[in-house]
Amino acid sequence: MIRIAIIEDDNLTNKEIQSYVEKFFNEKQKEFLIKTFDNAEAFINSYKPDYNLILVDINLPGIDGMNAIKEIRKNDSSVMVIFITSLAQYAIKGYEVGAFDFLVKPINYYSFSLKLNRAYQNLNNSLNSTIILNNKSSMKKIEISSILYIETNDHKLIFHTLDGLFETYGSMKSYVDILSKYPFELCNQCYYVNLKY
Repeated sequence: MIRIAIIEDDNLTNKEIQSYVEKFFNEKQKEFLIKTFDNAEAFINSYKPDYNLILVDINLPGIDGMNAIKEIRKNDSSVMVIFITSLAQYAIKGYEVGAFDFLVKPINYYSFSLKLNRAYQNLNNSLNSTIILNNKSSMKKIEISSILYIETNDHKLIFHTLDGLFETYGSMKSYVDILSKYPFELCNQCYYVNLKY
């Protein structure tokens, strides 16, 4: 299932984008879930890194779309972002926070579907290339290709990644099962190593 967040303060535009997303994924016969927000604060406060796509207006009251995505990138470097803007020159700055693309208002379904189709192709390639890790205080989505190795120590799992360490609780066996189709090797009971590194 593809999970989509729409952050747009204009109610009519929000509904229009939602209807375009519904039409697009119904045509693809793909399961989807949409959650809408009318401000960035509510989105940031409720954010869990389980979204696949965020459609966000740059010009929002309070925290703008650009700063909202900067905040989200702290825990989710892989979620796909499409900025929505009235002024194309602002969209260029979106690439600084890893935006996939941008849409200029007013939006029509044809241009929307072209951009969403490109995003959908990339989503299909990456849906299984990330995992979500939980600990007591946070959730983090990480790309499997960024994991150097997983270490177990006193019922704690330590993920050594290109972006640093992340600790969680769980069994090594569960991650051996989850990552079995990737080039990982269990060296002993305590280390599960990405052979790419």
